[in-house]
Amino acid sequence: MTTSHDCFDLSICIVNWNCCEYLRALLTSIDSQRDRLSIEVIVVDNASTDDSAAVVKSEFPVVQLIRNDCHTGVATANNQAAAQSRGKILLFLNNDTSVESGALMALVNFVENHPEVAGVAPRLISPDGKPQGNVRKRLGLQALLHRVLFLRWTGLFRSANREYRQVDFDLKQSAYVEHLVGAALAVPHRQFDRVGGWDETFEFGMDDIDLAVRLRQLGKMYYLADAEVIHWGGMATELDQPYAYRCNECSCIHYLRKHCGPWKAQIYKILITADMPVRISILALTWLIKKLFGNRERAARDYRKLAASSHFLVYGLPQYWQS
Repeated sequence: MTTSHDCFDLSICIVNWNCCEYLRALLTSIDSQRDRLSIEVIVVDNASTDDSAAVVKSEFPVVQLIRNDCHTGVATANNQAAAQSRGKILLFLNNDTSVESGALMALVNFVENHPEVAGVAPRLISPDGKPQGNVRKRLGLQALLHRVLFLRWTGLFRSANREYRQVDFDLKQSAYVEHLVGAALAVPHRQFDRVGGWDETFEFGMDDIDLAVRLRQLGKMYYLADAEVIHWGGMATELDQPYAYRCNECSCIHYLRKHCGPWKAQIYKILITADMPVRISILALTWLIKKLFGNRERAARDYRKLAASSHFLVYGLPQYWQS
């Protein structure tokens, strides 16, 4: 009996916010691969102020466009797209990606031929051809503590961070892996429904890690090196660094409380708060040095980081402690 999930081979879900040119390139790369697959594409635009929605409507009329009146967050928007989808397989793509030739067919074929799989990720590469690691071990408190600057200097949690990030994994080889993260993830629709979709508590950041943990409880995870996706990376973060900084820190607390226990979340919250003056001082010093020595591009990048950290210290900590 045909179900609503059998109408397409693949449903591609994309969340967009003010990344018009990247979105145009992504949709163009998808259109070039429609000849051998039945594909639907759903774009959820989170109240962009650029021409994103207009471009989708005028240049890609076959794409289903959902326009939100406000920025709902990535997890919520992904759930909106998934709720409208009718494909056997869901592919969640960041809007700053581009799909290489044959990648969609490779992902669909693998998922269809491996019913034990709950998630498949392609090989991510930067525009310059360098690989981006998206294979992970399960994230725990020790790996997260490497983010605390004064603890990072001790080197105590470096090995835990390297183990979590799987820095020695051969990204040229396909393999079953423990966890997957990043800008592209294919999931059988039935498995996505079973885990209850994206956890909307994660407004921005850690949402993919949380989803991977829950999918892993239902089936295996696979890294498919034969399917390549170009990922520019960090576009949404650059658009609003204070927002991204606050959301990422709050998401770490949500993740720890949900998957590691409330006392570990509390320890991490205390250490991050204590680390903020150290972090801001170091950023201010490096910004000043680079500015004085004429490295304008790097100085500007450090200044944006400094502004985001300072904004979090002044305005974000109350919400952080309520999370």
